Amino acid sequence: MFEDKDVARDISDVMIETSRKLEASLAVLRGRTTDAEYVAYRSAVARLLGGVLDEVMNPIYARYPELKPPGFI
Repeated sequence: MFEDKDVARDISDVMIETSRKLEASLAVLRGRTTDAEYVAYRSAVARLLGGVLDEVMNPIYARYPELKPPGFI
């Protein structure tokens, strides 16, 4: 995925920031909604994050392992 390393780096950076924002959105809901709503939303976020990881980030890091942030899964 992405023949241009600079493009891959930029996409990786955007996906990392997007992932952080999705995770932060969980804190917004915690204690402000029903348990059922929170669990449903958390499941949706988990599916999104899994898709980003599987479909975007892992292919980038497979091609450019040096772009993988330290401590990244």
